Amino acid sequence: MERTATSNRSSPGLRRTAAAFGALALIAAGCSEEEPANTASAPTFAATTTVESSTTTTVASTTTTTVAPASTTTAPPLTTTTVPPPSRQPTGVSTPIFAGSNSDAWLYLGRWTGDGWERAFDDGGAPIRYDLTSGVNVAISEVGQTPVTGTAGEAAEACFDEGTGSIPGPVIAPNAGVPDIPGFGYRAIALPTTWDTHPREAVPIDETIQAYADAGVAAFAGTGVETQAGEVDQTIVGDLDGDGDTEVLVVFGHENERVEGDTAPPAGFSALLLIDADTQAATEVEKSFTPVDADPAATPPFDSYRVLDVADLNGDGIAEVLVHTWFVDGASVIVYTYDGSTLTEVLTTGCGL
Repeated sequence: MERTATSNRSSPGLRRTAAAFGALALIAAGCSEEEPANTASAPTFAATTTVESSTTTTVASTTTTTVAPASTTTAPPLTTTTVPPPSRQPTGVSTPIFAGSNSDAWLYLGRWTGDGWERAFDDGGAPIRYDLTSGVNVAISEVGQTPVTGTAGEAAEACFDEGTGSIPGPVIAPNAGVPDIPGFGYRAIALPTTWDTHPREAVPIDETIQAYADAGVAAFAGTGVETQAGEVDQTIVGDLDGDGDTEVLVVFGHENERVEGDTAPPAGFSALLLIDADTQAATEVEKSFTPVDADPAATPPFDSYRVLDVADLNGDGIAEVLVHTWFVDGASVIVYTYDGSTLTEVLTTGCGL
C-alpha cells in the first residue's frame, strides 16, 4: 500500500514497512574485508574500557523556520564546555556500529570504514553480516546515560522477518534492555572504540519550553494535521560539534488512542527538529503523519521518532545523532552526521517485528 504518512527525505536508504524489511532475504557469510562488501567480517579490535523503501518515504528537510520564543520561554543554558576540542581527523580504523534491545544479539547498523560510511546492506538489498571477534570489548551507550563496557560473543539471531528468516548479529553482554518508549525496537548502541564516544554531554531535559512546541506546530503547517493534541516528547540539549554553541534536538508529536476492536493502526504525527538554542531557528530533520481524512483501514502507520544517542562514531570529535524510529510492524535506527548546521543521514537499517 502507498504510505500516506508524509516525509521530507528523498534518500532511498530508509526502509519503513515490514514488506520493505522483507528485502533482507540473504545473509552473507562473514569473510575478509578484501572480499565484496556484503561479506565483510570484523577485524580484531584492541580491548578498551536498505533494502527498497516503501512507496512513500520520510525525507530530510532543509526547511528552516524561526519561532519567536514566548515571554516565559528561556533557552536552556550550555551544558557543555564552551572551548571547542582540538581539530582532529576521523579514525582510519574500520568501526562497526550495532543497535541493541533486550535481545542478546545486536543488529548491525553499518560502519565507518576508515574513510567513509558503509551501509548495512549491499546494492542488491542483501544485508551485510558483520561478526565481532569473541571477547572484544565495546562501548555501550544511550542518550543521557554514562557509557558502559560490554563484551562481544558468538553470533546469534538479531532479527527475524517472516518473509526472510533469521538475520544474525553478534551477542553483546550486557544487552540493552527494553526501550521505555515504545517498549520494542532498539534502546542503545555499541561499537568497539579507543576514543571517547561522548566528549561533550547531550542532556535530556524535562522542562517545558513553549518555543519548541511552537516549532513543532509550525512543522505541520499546511498539512491538515490537528496539532492541538501535539506535545514535545523529547528535548536533548548539547553542543554537537564543540564550537561552544548549543543545539537542541526536539521530538514533537501525538498518537491517537487505539479503539478497542480496531485492527487499523492509530493515526498520529511525529517530527524530529534541530533547533538553535540562541536564535530558535528550527530545521525539520524528519516528519511523518497520517492525514486527518485518511482511511485508517487503507493507510500505513506513521513513523514515530526518538533520539537514541548522541555519540562520536568515527573519532573526529563531532557527534553523530542516532534516532530510533518505529511503526506498528517494525523499527529502525538512523545515523546522522552534523556539519555545523545540518543533520545528514548516512546509515539506516532495521527489522520488521
